[in-house]
Amino acid sequence: MKLVTMADWHLRSTPPTIRKDKDFHLAQTKKVQQIVDIANDNDAILVIPGDLFDSVRVGYQLVYSVMEKFRDVERGVIITGGNHCVYFHNPDIVTSPLGMLNYLDNVTVLDGQMEVDGVVFTGAFFEQEPMKPVEGKINILVYHVSVYEKEVPFFMEGRAFTAKSLKRKYQGFDYYCTGDIHIPFTDGSIVNSGSLIRDNVNHVDYEPRVYLIDTDEDTVMPVFIDIDKDVFNSISKDTDLDDSEYAIELDKLIASMKTTQDIPKYDDVCLELAKDDDEVTTIFKETFDELRQSA
Repeated sequence: MKLVTMADWHLRSTPPTIRKDKDFHLAQTKKVQQIVDIANDNDAILVIPGDLFDSVRVGYQLVYSVMEKFRDVERGVIITGGNHCVYFHNPDIVTSPLGMLNYLDNVTVLDGQMEVDGVVFTGAFFEQEPMKPVEGKINILVYHVSVYEKEVPFFMEGRAFTAKSLKRKYQGFDYYCTGDIHIPFTDGSIVNSGSLIRDNVNHVDYEPRVYLIDTDEDTVMPVFIDIDKDVFNSISKDTDLDDSEYAIELDKLIASMKTTQDIPKYDDVCLELAKDDDEVTTIFKETFDELRQSA
């Protein structure tokens, strides 16, 4: 069996302030179509471990556009809920745009287990505990959970896993398709794809990718998504955010903020720290706006 997996698409009805696309809706749907084409070209199931949408309040036009694209996925789509695309981490999807997608015959919003051609998929929403794997089967965990490759940053301690600790806690799965932390990595069994939408200043040179998993060959390969050039508003040339340790830590902090409902814990502090850096201030303000919309 082949799978194409990517979490954290964060499709949204309004463009990030840092983007200057003339038609941001079209920019997003082009990428959705490319991922659908990759799945179909490889005869693969499309697996999305949470946060397909950036908010439960996305517009009908966007949801309908995604439904149009997804109904063409020949092998079907499996989705779990993240902390952005369902209300208050509630697995009841009736109040979420995922509820509309679930009406498509080839889309399954998975909260539990399903078997496809001898492969058992176990889906778990954000902050849920997944079911145990089924003995004698190939088992794939599809989980919106915070996981880092080697080290959990201090501000995520107690709320995130390393690749090693995730596999230690949830043993018996052959593959772990995860989302939530927007830093891509794979160790061969854990596949954390990173995010799709480039929505902040240190994403200028970021290359979104899906991962193609072949369970028969036991291989995991990245497939990169085409990106448009010159879609960002003016960026300071004095601050090298792209490759610096500062950029990496900024990404981690934003990921942390997006996994908590305690907005006041960060708001004033972050904006004070960033007051001399317009680009970082913009990033924080967008993040707080998204959190309030999701609350």
